[in-house]
Amino acid sequence: MKTIKYWIILICVLGCQNPEKKNPAKVKTGNSISKEKNEKAYYAKYDSIFLNFINKEVITNSEEKKYISDVDKLKSINLVSCDSMNISYEDSIDGKKIKLQISLRKFDDKNHKIRYKEYEDRDYKDCELIDGKEPWGGYYGCPQTEIKEVNISVNGNQIEIKDKLTDVFNFQMCEYDYKKHFNPNPLLKYDQKNKVFYFYIKGGQAADTYFGKYVFDENSYITRYLLHYGQLSETRSFRENFKGF
Repeated sequence: MKTIKYWIILICVLGCQNPEKKNPAKVKTGNSISKEKNEKAYYAKYDSIFLNFINKEVITNSEEKKYISDVDKLKSINLVSCDSMNISYEDSIDGKKIKLQISLRKFDDKNHKIRYKEYEDRDYKDCELIDGKEPWGGYYGCPQTEIKEVNISVNGNQIEIKDKLTDVFNFQMCEYDYKKHFNPNPLLKYDQKNKVFYFYIKGGQAADTYFGKYVFDENSYITRYLLHYGQLSETRSFRENFKGF
């Protein structure tokens, strides 16, 4: 009889424990809640600073203000494949069949007309101008990669956009710099309200880092916005959960 009582008590003790005590990792302490709130406030603060900057300095045309977006609320496009030199998207959104394919290749200066910038105190020279244009991602020597092919179509209609990418180099492909956002990069999204696609890019390195957004609809390319390192640094955009616009 004592044995039976012993087992009943033991089962009760083990089985009636507070589930939160059994899984302490799931319990949020006052400190963890406070930290979470502080992080959200931090991100919200600098998201606001960044968007104010975009409103005042980047998208000054009132008709284009509609392209300022919350990435979290945009429709994701199905990623087919992505590696260090290629990316492919394919999906059907709002009855529109969207395909996007971009491939890179090693940069070959023999295929370009280049004006170099030389330095007395450095053992390399920059590509100051490439084919008459200032390059994005073309400093610290010359680019390592460039666009090889671009194929974007919506319902079979080809979107002519390659000439808007000829001055953009050193794409960051399939890297996970920012948690929860721009994974992978380049990132393709759809704005269901304005019926346009947003193609986000990142590239360059160190003080030559850039961030960009290309806008197109089912008929044609519309516009692009590119931000250089100084603008990104000023708005504290080198951080986790940077959301862009």
